Amino acid sequence: MSAPPPPPAMLFSARPAPALAATTATPKKSWSVSGLPAAAVPWLSRFPVHAAAQLGDVAALQRALDTAALGAPADATDDDKWTPLHYAAWEGHADAVARLLEAGFPVRAANAAGATPIHLAAGMGRVAALAVLLSACRAPEDLQQLNEDRQTPLQLAEKLCEESKDQVVAMLVARAAELAAAALSVAADEPAQ
Repeated sequence: MSAPPPPPAMLFSARPAPALAATTATPKKSWSVSGLPAAAVPWLSRFPVHAAAQLGDVAALQRALDTAALGAPADATDDDKWTPLHYAAWEGHADAVARLLEAGFPVRAANAAGATPIHLAAGMGRVAALAVLLSACRAPEDLQQLNEDRQTPLQLAEKLCEESKDQVVAMLVARAAELAAAALSVAADEPAQ
């Protein structure tokens, strides 16, 4: 598995180094735990749900969730305030995103840079993961949250997304319109005071 390219600073200034990525600079003899860099092992033992989410291995993710259920809260964060949902969204693992949402991980959780999983999926152009995240949005505010650079997921997608920019922007705009219409409908149904 190769390391993803470094993220743009304005999007993920607090992005942790990929915990599971192997580099060619690491000599093979210094590796441990199934071929992972030795430096990754402490992170792996501290954040097994995060690690499984980053890999997108839903079976391993379920095992980690079952083990963590004994005491880890659903909004557990690593040292940079990334939830497992952030990692799954960043990597574009739609099945892992869906499982984490089912487990109660919040779609609006912000990391140390203020980025939500929606920011990450939108900025990276992770269409399938973004579709799952958008289906979990229940209010217009879910798509209006600002990161530390005061950008919404839509603004981030317009600025950073390269490969699937048009599709990502269209998805965000369509879901925002659906949520706004639903909010107006609810407001219209409420009795005047």
